[in-house]
Amino acid sequence: MRGGIRKYGNPISHSNNKNCYSLWYIDGKENRMNISLTPELDSYVHEKVQTGMYHSASEVIREGLRLLKEQDQLRQARLDQLRSDVKVGTDQVDRGEYTEYSTSDFSSLASEIKAKGRSLRAKQKGE
Repeated sequence: MRGGIRKYGNPISHSNNKNCYSLWYIDGKENRMNISLTPELDSYVHEKVQTGMYHSASEVIREGLRLLKEQDQLRQARLDQLRSDVKVGTDQVDRGEYTEYSTSDFSSLASEIKAKGRSLRAKQKGE
């Protein structure tokens, strides 16, 4: 896929103090997208190019979008895992695989949980 980012000459300042860029790529046909960057983001993109880590503003924007996609995928994977864990729990309750506790039991339950946690932590430190 060929593509790039093209800045309209000098940044075009709008009333909202944002600079405008034209994003484009060619995939059988040309598609265009205009984005607006705050002066801070515009400077950040240029700083990244100046470091030499990126050859162009286009590369910076692509990397940012790649990271955003990766973050979205990670967030979705975590959400899927949470839903799976909740389903396991609700299925266990449906099968009667649970223990009921009264409010008077909470103190002893908390003490048991803390003791187990401390024991596991001590084993991990000893490894």
